[in-house]
This record gives sequence, C-alpha cells and structure tokens, in this order.
Amino acid sequence: MAIASLMFKDIDDDIDPTEDYVPNALIMFAAVMDGIDIMRRRFPELIDIAEELSPLHNIKLCLPRTLWICGTADVDYQQNKEFINKMVEIGNDITLKTYQDMEHGFFNYGKHENRYFHETKLEIENYLRSLGLID
Repeated sequence: MAIASLMFKDIDDDIDPTEDYVPNALIMFAAVMDGIDIMRRRFPELIDIAEELSPLHNIKLCLPRTLWICGTADVDYQQNKEFINKMVEIGNDITLKTYQDMEHGFFNYGKHENRYFHETKLEIENYLRSLGLID
C-alpha cells in the first residue's frame, strides 16, 4: 500500500496539489509487487484493473530513498528483487537488505526468539541515521 500510494497519484482521494506527500525516506518489508498475481490469488473481482494497479508493471522514478528488507525464503522474494532491480535501473535509490533463508514475516516480534526483530530494528535505525533523519 505504501508503494502504491507513491506510485499512483491519480487514485488519491482529495489530495491538495500544493502539498508534498512524499516522505523523506521509506522502509519496506517484503511486499507483493505484482498486482496481477495478488489480484488473481486474493481479489479476482479486480483482475480487470490489476495491471494498472501493479507496481511491478508501472516502473517509474518516484520513490524516496528506501530501505527494503526481505528474507530470501519469502514467497515474494523474487518479485521484490525484480521490482527493486527495475526501479534502481531507472534511478530510484533503494537499498535491499536480505536475510538468508528467512521466511515472510521473519522479523515479527515473537519469531526466532526476537533475534530478527532486534536486528531489523537496528538496521532501520542505522539507515535513518545515515540519512540524517534521526540522531
């Protein structure tokens, strides 16, 4: 949803065109980037508009500096990697941090004795600090 809100301006409700709604940075945890795939699996009634709402099918320069966290065993890892590579190729600044053999949601509190919850929290803090956004 965060990516879609930045990529598809024409679907925003009641936005003020004089306001800048783009954040200074973005933190993403593994997400479905292929709108056709997700619509087919979860929202078949929306398949007719899936491509127009699919980040993977609408590559453009539009994201703020982004830290993207994903486990290599995540069901959507290849989608994430493909999307990131295409977005970086046209100029988006995306840092991909992968966690070997980790599944979707591996960083959630209560999983893996909270090891990756703390590791990803530290990774996020270091990233935001490197951008000068936090002390």
